[in-house]
Amino acid sequence: MKKLLGVAIMSASLGAIGAGVLTARDGHAIEAATDANDNDTADSARDCDGASRRRHRVVRAMVGATAEAIGISREDLRQELADGGSIAEVAEAHGVDPADVEAALLADVERRVTEAVERNKIGAERAAKILEAARERIHEFVTKERGGRPVEA
Repeated sequence: MKKLLGVAIMSASLGAIGAGVLTARDGHAIEAATDANDNDTADSARDCDGASRRRHRVVRAMVGATAEAIGISREDLRQELADGGSIAEVAEAHGVDPADVEAALLADVERRVTEAVERNKIGAERAAKILEAARERIHEFVTKERGGRPVEA
């Protein structure tokens, strides 16, 4: 059950990973520049290879930021998405404007990328590409119907 927010959110983890805009190296750099060492993340990603683990951490960060923006737990978000629908529908059901969720996700991505740049983990040009991809994909991430498919928490 620990892999219940995955395929849908993985593809939407800013869409940057799947689209090739965010490479495994960039994911590692962003991870290294941020506080990505919580125990839940380490436990659930333990059996993955390095690139998969980094992608998993980006996905976990997106799920966490989404749940926080809506004001629910990761588990509640996972459960509601497993029942079908979109993050936007979950947000609306909890009285939260989906645009506010999108803004919170973008702010989280911007913070992580800025930290990576400040720590010289990625360059400004690469950061701009990552942020551009994030801006283009976050709306899709929030509005995409999950259709009851498993997603990774």
